Amino acid sequence: HAAAKRALKESGLFQTRDDVLRIEAELNGRDSADTLVVIKIKEVGRNRTSVKIRYGVLKPDLPAAQKLYQLIAQQL
Repeated sequence: HAAAKRALKESGLFQTRDDVLRIEAELNGRDSADTLVVIKIKEVGRNRTSVKIRYGVLKPDLPAAQKLYQLIAQQL
């Protein structure tokens, strides 16, 4: 969760939502073009985490989502 928050900030996205539960979290953000970014994090086992990124709702932007994923991985 902390790595995803740092990656949002580093990529220049404005964080709009931060819901954290015991084993899962959801972060929402917006970029300069007001595109919605949703990051869902869920613990699936010991030392295993599922990270799902949706960059854009109507027209998903896969390269931007992959770049954000790489930033999250670098923050770990």
